[in-house]
Amino acid sequence: MKNTSCFFLPFLLLPLLLNSQSALEMPDGIISESDLTDFKMLGNNGDNKIFIQNSGDYLKLSIQSAELYVASLCLCSQDQIIVLHASAALGKLIYKKDEHGVWRTEDEAFTYGMRDTAMDQAAVSKRQAYLTEQSWVANTMAMGNTGETEIIIHKKLLPVSSTNARLALGLMTAADPEKIVDFPEKRTPGCAALSLVGGYIENSYDFRPDEWFYIEF
Repeated sequence: MKNTSCFFLPFLLLPLLLNSQSALEMPDGIISESDLTDFKMLGNNGDNKIFIQNSGDYLKLSIQSAELYVASLCLCSQDQIIVLHASAALGKLIYKKDEHGVWRTEDEAFTYGMRDTAMDQAAVSKRQAYLTEQSWVANTMAMGNTGETEIIIHKKLLPVSSTNARLALGLMTAADPEKIVDFPEKRTPGCAALSLVGGYIENSYDFRPDEWFYIEF
């Protein structure tokens, strides 16, 4: 069988974390040329492109694509795959490899939150709090410019002692929702599964993280 392994905060600390994140610009779905100054292109599929910044405590991704209904990201480290879902809301679930080498989840569905599309200070504060609580945040598809998606991931989302990760994405476009745009192209049969990207999960998928993008911390 192919080897597909991947290599709470105290209450008083919460205000300190929120203050430290106040300087971190929250995703708004508007990607300017200057926003990508310190990013590098991770990959493309036709005219759809993904850029990444891997610095300090955070991974930041910027996606330029056709109009989207869903951006779904799979992040694998050690024997765990975290699926991050951005559509009209944000959601997260986890798959783990069992003793037979099969990726399975104990979650029955995504737990959704952060539906607010506003960009006033109250909504920005909600996103900062969501990042603190969930260790990631993104703009929803109704925000910003058409086909522009920004995702911020705190590295504490990954298992402790992780020094690298594998990453893949599946995009559901408005033009053809049943044809998932995958990254890396043609190497993401599990992550780009229509049911997973669409938010209607199955207990197990044929994830192949050893074929995904490799990121070293």
